[in-house]
This record gives sequence, C-alpha cells and structure tokens, in this order.
Amino acid sequence: MGCFSLVPGTHKDPNGPPRDQYKGDTLENMPGMKKMALEAGDAVLWDVLCWHTGCANTSPRDRRMVI
Repeated sequence: MGCFSLVPGTHKDPNGPPRDQYKGDTLENMPGMKKMALEAGDAVLWDVLCWHTGCANTSPRDRRMVI
C-alpha cells in the first residue's frame, strides 16, 4: 500500500533533497532509503528534516494514517 520511507541522516544536509531528481518513477531510487513496513497500530517518530515520503500505493485499498 505504499509504505512510509525515509533516508536516515539526511536531516544534517543543509542543501535538502534534490526534488527534481527523485520523484515519480525515480522516487524509490534515493540512496539509503529505508522502507518502514509497519503493522496496523505501529507508530514512527522521526526528525521531519530527514528526507521522507510515502511510496506509491499500488493496492486497490485506500491508505489510512494519522499524522
């Protein structure tokens, strides 16, 4: 269902992510990307300055989350 993903340590990069380089079909090519495959009811805490994204939901079901 397109899990939440992040790239650890990128909160220390003053330039931020190269937004034009990683999007659409290349989104999952970010070096060091970690997919957070979690169970229902799990929680994640992260520094929001880390590069983070939700991968494409390729399932027929809606993705549900609380932010």
